[in-house]
Amino acid sequence: MEQLSFDVLVVGSGAAGLRAAIAAREKGLEVCVISKATPGKSTCTLVSGGVFAATPEGASPEGHMKRTLQAGRGINQKELVEILAAEGP
Repeated sequence: MEQLSFDVLVVGSGAAGLRAAIAAREKGLEVCVISKATPGKSTCTLVSGGVFAATPEGASPEGHMKRTLQAGRGINQKELVEILAAEGP
């Protein structure tokens, strides 16, 4: 059996997993990403249609919240979205 060795193992190739892999690689670490799905098309990324849209600069927290709830298609936790919209950049 072949054995592989990496500094970081990322489980999942959705937006969060791929971003984590990029951050680890930027730090000079050897990274391996494993996933049950096609890269960039996993769970949350797929639910959002493959796009996590940023909120335009100067947008109101209410607009940010509306866009986030829309992207979540009704499965996000409203309380957490409210915190993100109020406190996020």
